[in-house]
Parts: sequence; structure tokens; C-alpha cells
Amino acid sequence: MKLEICKGINLYIIPDDKFKTFRAGVIFHTPLNAKTAAKNALVPMMLTSATKKYPDIQKLNRELLRLYGARLSSGVEKRGDIHAVSIYVDAVAGKYVNGDDVEGDVLSLFSDVLLNPDTDGNAFDKNVLEREKASLKKQIEGVINDKRRYALTRCIEEMCRGEAYGVRQWGRAEDVDKIGAEEIYEHYLSIIGTSPIDFVVAGSFDGERVERIIRGIAEKLGEREAQYPPAVLKESTEERAVTESADVQQGKLVLGFTTSVLPEDDEYFTLMVLNGVFGGGPSSKLFENVREKMSLCYYASSGLVREKGIMLAQAGIDFVNFEKTRDEIINQLEDIKRGNVTKDELQNAKSAIMNSLASYRDELSSLVGYYSSQCAFSKMHTIDEALEKISNVKTEQIIDAARQIKVDMVYFLCGTEVE
Repeated sequence: MKLEICKGINLYIIPDDKFKTFRAGVIFHTPLNAKTAAKNALVPMMLTSATKKYPDIQKLNRELLRLYGARLSSGVEKRGDIHAVSIYVDAVAGKYVNGDDVEGDVLSLFSDVLLNPDTDGNAFDKNVLEREKASLKKQIEGVINDKRRYALTRCIEEMCRGEAYGVRQWGRAEDVDKIGAEEIYEHYLSIIGTSPIDFVVAGSFDGERVERIIRGIAEKLGEREAQYPPAVLKESTEERAVTESADVQQGKLVLGFTTSVLPEDDEYFTLMVLNGVFGGGPSSKLFENVREKMSLCYYASSGLVREKGIMLAQAGIDFVNFEKTRDEIINQLEDIKRGNVTKDELQNAKSAIMNSLASYRDELSSLVGYYSSQCAFSKMHTIDEALEKISNVKTEQIIDAARQIKVDMVYFLCGTEVE
């Protein structure tokens, strides 16, 4: 259930009493750009490190432990051209704790984290800032250690060079070094004062009480005129190729495709099934043919970036198999365009996607993630609606959707000896 609790601030309530816990979260929707990415990433880290009442991480953790092991978490996520800044708290449901107002105490702490950070009035604590900056830089610099993830990141950067989505979610390490205590505090005020905001609460809780508390938090945040940054699809360009070298024993190949499908369109569900047939699982064409039958790679799969209309196919390969694997991945997509989709491929793809979607109901973080990822869309689909639309996808729709897909970027991370 969606409630507009004041201008620019919404509340999504998702009650489910099969859980013995609840999760409350807030998402600030800010524009994604290189100048503010690192600061956006740093703000939620600062907020979950200390408050006025609990001015260090040890005291904050003791209070969370007192609240029956409640947990704070935070992060930033790229959702198309939106940089979503989020903070969550997970706690036991109040009805399972006799005599204590757990929901009230947990949400009071949540409010303090958002609204009463540990500052001297115009700056965050410098010691806390330096610690969190070091942690953020470690995250940024650690991307290179996971070469598969690094290759995906680099493919997106090259595919979306000059566009907002080409910016990394945690920003650049060199930008982190420059951030001062007053600057990051001013940025915090800007985020909470101007961004569109969505609160999401899911699990087992007293709906009326939670709504009343969230409304109180929203009143302190205040109305705002800001709108969600619009979804901007990646437009097709001429096929480009980028090859880079690193100290790797296995090549990482990533192909970026444009789909021309808007994130809230019903056609997206066709695209999900198409991706399932193409490379979404062990019954897909990439796995069955490129990996198993042709033995061209160690892994092969594909996935979607919903908010940008992008499909990414990836494979781990021996360096000498680059051209063969690239061509065969493209050929598998062409095979779909030619109409070669069997009933088993269609049904296996649907079943895998529907099972995955249905499993979101089994874990609060997944359930909240599913709905919060759609907050900025003009149309939100429930899990049941998504399941129905996926079940109704026809082979002809998949073929038509495939014919709109174009290769945009071929990225290859190879070994230094290949140069």
C-alpha cells in the first residue's frame, strides 16, 4: 500500500505476519553524477556510525543489542540515472516481546539516525569521517579484486561513457580524499532537504502505529518540490570494442546490448523471459550451447539492467577463444531472432524467473528490495502481477523483443601476456 504522507515523501507498507521481524527503510533519490557520487556513498555511512544520543559506534551498537539485536544497514545503489541513498533497520516484531515498545524504540532510533547525527552544529566528527572515508576507499579499490565484477563494471562504464549511468556507485577514490567534515555535512543537509523520499516498512508490525511514527519523521524532513530523475534509456550506437589487460589467468568477456524497453513497460516482462532463454540460467542457450556443447567458456550467463534498458552477457574464457565466444554469444541471440525458441526453453525460463520472484516473499530484505527498486517508476507491479505477466509471455513476443536488441559494447579483460 502506497501513502503520500506529504509532498515529495511516500510510505510503502507491506504487512506480512509470517515474519517475526520487520524491516523499515528510507530511500533518498538523488541524481547520479561523478561530482557527488562519493559524497552520496559517504553520507549513509556517517549516519549509521553515530548519533547525538549515541556518539560512537560502540554506544550505538549497545543500543541496537538492547533492542533485541536490531541491525542498522546502509548503502547506495545505481538505479538508472538515480543514485539511491538508503538506510535500513531490522528488528524483532513488537508482538513477540512482552512489555517492551520495540517498534517505538527502534523507529525512534531510526529517526535519530536520520535527523540527529553526531555533529558540532555545522560539521561531522573528523575522526569518524576519516575512518569512514578509509572504509569507502577500500570498497572502491576492492572492485579490481573481483575480476568478473570488475569486467561488468568496466563494460558499463565504456558503454555509458559520458552518461550518468557510467558513474560508479561509490564514486572515485580520489574524490573521497578531498571530502571535508563541513562539506559532507552540507551535502547531508542537501540530500535530506531536497530529494524525493520513500519510506518502506515490511514484515510484522502495527501498521497504524508505524504509519503515525513515519508521518512524524516526514514532518521533520518537510515537504519538497523535487521529482524523481526520469528514466533515460541507453540509446543504440555503433558497435564498439574495448580490450584491457590485467594479471588474470582467465579472460573476462562482457557484451552490452541495448533493448529499447522502458523499465515500467509491460514489455519488460517479455524481456525477462527472453533473458532467461538467452542466458538467465542452466537451461539457457548460453549455458547449454556456448558452455556445455561447444566448451568455449568456463561460465556464461546474461542479465538485465532494468532502469537503463540494457542486457549484459558475460563469459569466462581462455584468451584464445575470444573471437569464437564473442561470435557465438551473438549467434545465440540471432538464433532467437530467427524464431528458434523451443517450448522447453520457454517454460524453463518462465519457471526459473517465477520461482525466483516468488522466493522474494521468503526474505524481508528481498521483499523490500523488490518494491523499493520500483519506487521511482510511474507504475509499480506487485509480485503477483509480475508472476501473471511472466506466465502469459508468448514465444512470438520473445522473438519480436529479440529483434529490437542490438550489440553496443564488446569488453574483454585479457592477460598481460596477450598484449
